[in-house]
Order: sequence, then C-alpha cells, then structure tokens
Amino acid sequence: MTGQGNRRESHRGALQWALGAIFVLAAAIAPAQRASAQDIMRIAAVVNDDVISVYDLVQRVRLVILSTGLEDNNETRQRLVPQVLRNLIDEHLQLQMAGEQNISVPEQRIEEAIVGIEQQNGMAQGDFDRLLQRASIDRSTMEQQIRAGLAWNRVLERRMLQEVQISDEEVDEAFTEIQASSGQPQSQISEIFLAVDSPSQEAEIRAAAYRIYEQARDSGNFSALAQQFSQSASATVGGDLGWMREGQLQEEIATVVAGLRPGQVAEPIRGTSGFHIVLLRDRRTVDPGAGIATMVTLEHMFLPLPSGVPQEERENAKKLAALIGDTVTGCGDLVRLRDESGAKTFGLPSETRLADLQPDLRAVISPLEAGQISQPIETGSGILIVMICERQEVGDVLREDIRETLVRERLDIISRRLMRDLRNSAFVDLRI
Repeated sequence: MTGQGNRRESHRGALQWALGAIFVLAAAIAPAQRASAQDIMRIAAVVNDDVISVYDLVQRVRLVILSTGLEDNNETRQRLVPQVLRNLIDEHLQLQMAGEQNISVPEQRIEEAIVGIEQQNGMAQGDFDRLLQRASIDRSTMEQQIRAGLAWNRVLERRMLQEVQISDEEVDEAFTEIQASSGQPQSQISEIFLAVDSPSQEAEIRAAAYRIYEQARDSGNFSALAQQFSQSASATVGGDLGWMREGQLQEEIATVVAGLRPGQVAEPIRGTSGFHIVLLRDRRTVDPGAGIATMVTLEHMFLPLPSGVPQEERENAKKLAALIGDTVTGCGDLVRLRDESGAKTFGLPSETRLADLQPDLRAVISPLEAGQISQPIETGSGILIVMICERQEVGDVLREDIRETLVRERLDIISRRLMRDLRNSAFVDLRI
C-alpha cells in the first residue's frame, strides 16, 4: 500500500472509532480546576505534522460556549467535543495548505478582525479581551480561529481567479428568473451544513448533525452555531441564505421546508453532499410587479396607540397624521418634526427594495414618487405615515448582487471540494 493510501486508511479508521473514543475526554472538558496538568497537555490529535492538544480542545469548547450562549455544563461540553475537534482538524488542514502556497495572515489583520467583532457587538475597545479573561479563554484560541478563516479565504481567492468565471449571460438568465418568480412563495432560511466526504463518515456526521440540531433547537442561537460549525460559505453570515424559491433548493430540503413553521428548526436533512440543518425564518409571496429592481429610501413618523383605544381616539390620530403629511415639505422636514416631537419609530428600513416590504405596506408606498408622503396607515399598534425620499430603478445594482451570489456559490463548491480532498489525503491520528 502506498504512503498516501496508508494515510487515507489511518484517517478513515480514526474517524470510525472517534465518536466512541472521544467521550473519554468529557472529564477534561470540565472546569480547569478539575483537570490535572497532565490531562490538559495530552495530545488530542495529530494532523499531518501538527499537534492538537487537549488544552487546545478545552479552550475551543469554552470559546464556542461563550460565543453561542449555550449553557455551560457537562452535557453541553460532551455534545460539543466531537464537532469542535473536527473543526480544529479542518483549520489545521486549511492553514497547512495556506502555508504551502506561502499565504500568511499579518497580525494587524487579526487585530482588525477582533476590533470588528467588538464593533458588531457594541463593545468598547478592549472589552473582548476582558470577556475572554473572565471566561478563562486564552486569546490565542480566538486568534487561531480568525487566522484560519482569513488564510482559507486567501486560498479560495486564488482559486477563484483560476476557476470562477461568471458570464454576463449567466447573470442575465438569473435576473430573468428572479423577475419571473414574482407571485411564487419564497422562504427566508438559514442553514448549518456538514459535509460527508466518504461513506465511512456517514454515521459519524449524522450523529454530529443531530447534536448541533439539538443545540440549535434548544438554544435559539442558530446564527452563532452556524458561524462555529457550518462548512458552507454562508457560515460567515450566520448561515443566512436569504429568500429562496422552492426551485432553488434541493428537493429533499424543499420538501422539509414546506412543512416548517417560521422560527422552526428542521431535523438534519441528508442532501447530495452532506447534512443540512435548516431554520425557516419567514415566508412571503412577492406579487407580480412588486418592484424587484426598485430601491426606495424612506422616512416615517409613527403615532402609537394603546390596545383597546376607542375608535374616536384612533380617528383623531389619523387626522393628526394627515395634518402632519400636509404640513411637511420633505424628508428632512419630517425627520426634524419627528425628532422634535419625540415620536416613536416603527422599525422600517431606511433603504429597501419595494419587493421586500410587506404587501399591505408596499401597496400604499409603491405609487408614491420621491418627496411624496403616504396617507395615514393603520397598524395594530398605531398610525404610520411614510415618505419616499428617493426612488431608483436599480437593475444594474441587482445584476451585480446576482453576480456576487453566483461567485459565492461557485466558491462554496470549490471550498467543499478542496476540504474533501484535504481530509481524504491527510494523516489524522486521534489520541483520545
């Protein structure tokens, strides 16, 4: 048998018994004071020439619990260990490939990424480090995860230049399909994807998928779990796939999604190349002529009313809203009046496509030109008036969005293929 064949057999054999053996580590994933120094420094796995220690694994499990908000107990740690170790092995393979291509990640990029995390979570500079310290997490654990992600993106970018070419004809075809989809039901979904690279991994990955599904179902923090565990390009945006038509989904997934309620997580679905854990976030039907390529900038004022308010008070609020509409001369005037009066906001996006608005709201807003304000709109909680500040047909912008989506889809395919090849050719020796 060749050396490469030996490596493949070692890898596959290790993965087959890993699920049973890995729970031996459960005690070591308990709080640090309950694990001896000897346990912590044990080797958890060897990946080609790299070593993953039990300490590395303990630290990453803690980071996952912190970032996902999962309950920190023995059961949670036991559930997380197998998939966390798999992720660490993948990261080492990614960094090894990046190193072979002389790709390195400057420390400044890692610092910028950490600052970005702080900003996204409304933290002051330095808050993230203090959070890690309180959770007894070594900063290098987070740095390693960021470094692997950035390095792998560089690898994929090089492949993109070599392999990914999106023609204008492909973009035009996708644009036509989007226009033709008006009137069809759409589902807003997020997913966590786990690849199955060979039949020998089927049982192992299925078990991992069900563990993650249980965490997603029980914790309600699907986005954070997707960022940690999904092996799809959508992981960077919390698994968000956006609005999907039935024809865009694999048949097995579309069948399951059709039976979900908004907010419900489906049990793992075996797709073409792995397991999908799907969250249905919302449903909608885009009416024909809804303005798929029309972008609007909006301002509004909202007059809240308590539940059960007499109809007379509701009519008075509508008259006041109509008076405000007759008085304001533009979006700036409406914003000034709203701020001065301390009026509430309704949560409308300041910039959106007409097609993305709720049908009843879109029906009122669509006929308006820039600078026009709507008639008072009754909602369950008050009276709303909306002004269009700017209206723009954005066919070219939409085409660019389509091109970026097609590129991401191709890169996702390339990433999965590369990771499959790396795993199949790697020497992986599990020691726990």
